[in-house]
Amino acid sequence: MKFGMFTMALTVVSVSAAVLSPEFLLVVPVVGVAYGLTKSWFRLLFFVVGAFLVFQTGDGLSVAKLGYLAGVMLAGAASAYALVKHADRDYLARVRSALYGAALLAFWILGPMLVQGVIINGTPLEMWARDALTYLLISTGVIIGVDASNTVTLFWARGITISVGLLAAIGFATAWIQRRGLGESISDPTEQSTLLGSMVALTLPLALCLTIGLGSKRISVPWLLLAPVFLIAVLVTGTRTGFVLTVILVGVVGLASQRRVTPGRAILGAAIGAASLSAVLPAAGAMFSSEEFVQQRIDMMISTVRDGFGSDASGLIRERATNFCVDIFADSPLLGQGLGKYFPNPNPGRYAVNFTLDSWAVYPAKFGIIGTVVLAVSLVLIWRGLALRGNGKWLHENTAVRGAALACIALLLFGAPTEDKGFAVAVALAAVLVCAGDRSSFQQPELDSSTLGTVWLGPPHKRRPSIQAAGPT
Repeated sequence: MKFGMFTMALTVVSVSAAVLSPEFLLVVPVVGVAYGLTKSWFRLLFFVVGAFLVFQTGDGLSVAKLGYLAGVMLAGAASAYALVKHADRDYLARVRSALYGAALLAFWILGPMLVQGVIINGTPLEMWARDALTYLLISTGVIIGVDASNTVTLFWARGITISVGLLAAIGFATAWIQRRGLGESISDPTEQSTLLGSMVALTLPLALCLTIGLGSKRISVPWLLLAPVFLIAVLVTGTRTGFVLTVILVGVVGLASQRRVTPGRAILGAAIGAASLSAVLPAAGAMFSSEEFVQQRIDMMISTVRDGFGSDASGLIRERATNFCVDIFADSPLLGQGLGKYFPNPNPGRYAVNFTLDSWAVYPAKFGIIGTVVLAVSLVLIWRGLALRGNGKWLHENTAVRGAALACIALLLFGAPTEDKGFAVAVALAAVLVCAGDRSSFQQPELDSSTLGTVWLGPPHKRRPSIQAAGPT
């Protein structure tokens, strides 16, 4: 009834706008999004999909980015209110660690870091906000993901995770093929992407595919076939960093009773993956970029492993970036240079300056000793709350989070993974995956003679009054 009235009202507005002035038609999508943000599942979709559409598609705060940020603020506030007002307290205890981590990170950014940057250092508020946004999105992603798990099924959560993984794969491949001049070239290198190209956002979908594909009682071929697709989308660009994603397989190894991949299955998966990449990668390179280029980059990677980073141009740039960060850290070891300040360019004349560098040392340079410790504690709390078993059983989703976390740690060799907007997307997906899975296993008992005919009616605050009064039958 409510949806029908909303549709009727929206139709009247659309027709009136078309008659009076076409410009007023812009009100229609705004009203539609505003209504959608009242639904927890839509808030999650808005958060993760919107990030791919607005970030890394141009420099500065565009109208699209401002609209997205306004929507995220509303979504985060609505999800926080829903968790406080309606969520089951016993269930919230299961994710308390993750929520504490999100709160700690948000407090540190909006408290000491804001005072340091804007008041003490005199950093323009817009510059500070653009840099701080990356970390505030992480906290918001946890809240939105946990809240969405109240109304979505585990099947839905897995589906959106894989869909976002495919979106991330397309965005990453497109962006980097263009940057390397192998696709349709664009004159301005800072505005060449139509989607966010994030390798970090791929870690969780890839880990989920490997975990379910190899960790189920029987090998699930459909899930297993998706894993090489994600890897090929990264490796076809010629980036050697993509090989770090293979450590995900190490992160998901464990006991079968804990929904992890046994060592034997892991070896089998590695063999299948190597064979698939060997067979498909050259053909994919010839189709989407350049077979010779991809092979050359792989040969260079092998040479770098053998001879060290000193023999590799990218490695030299990262070493120079690390040296810059060390010098900045030495000037302000306790709190770092703060948010909203550009780093010097380790590769002059090619890329514009930015708020980050491809080095792990960005953390002490930007946050100092104290801030780096706070950030590390926050992330450990978040990942701990999602990687460990909750009130229910061990889940494949717990294992996938472990694999993705290990991949992010490995990516420290090449940069700072939390500086990637895709990190917040991965955190939001991890939250909804684990919480939806845990809720499913905890609230839906195994069918036996005592539970036959029992129907799970969903969270109490979502039941119709008549059903809530009746309860399970």
